[in-house]
Amino acid sequence: MSLIMGINSIPLPDNLIHYLESGGDVEVKSFSINDLKKMTDKGSKVILTVNLPHLYGKKKVDKTNTYNPIKGVIEEGHFIILDGYKDDNFKILDPYPSSIENREGEYNIDQQIVFNSCLLASGIIIEIYS
Repeated sequence: MSLIMGINSIPLPDNLIHYLESGGDVEVKSFSINDLKKMTDKGSKVILTVNLPHLYGKKKVDKTNTYNPIKGVIEEGHFIILDGYKDDNFKILDPYPSSIENREGEYNIDQQIVFNSCLLASGIIIEIYS
C-alpha cells in the first residue's frame, strides 16, 4: 500500500511517521483536478480536507444546524472522500450531517468547487492505493 499526499507545510503526525518507519511510501507533490480524476479512475481512495463554507456555499452557526452568512463560522478539519466523477462533477462521500439539500452523505458537486474548497482548507489530498 502506498500513500500520496499534497500538503501545505504541515508537520507529520506520529501515525504517519510510524507508517514510514514500517516501510510505507509517501510522495509529496502538487495536484490538479485531472490528477484527482486519474486517481479515482485507477480505483484509489482519495481523501481531501475541505473548507465547509465554500463546499456547502453556506456558513454554519457554531454547534447548530443553522446557517448564516454573517454569524456563521469557518469550520476547519473536515474531510471528504472522492468516489468518482461524471462530466464536471465529483461524486462525494461526506460523513457530516449538514442538513443542507444535496450536501449530505453522498452527492455530486462541481469539481472546481471541490478543488477550491480543498485549497482553501489546509490543501491536504491523500491518495490510498494498493
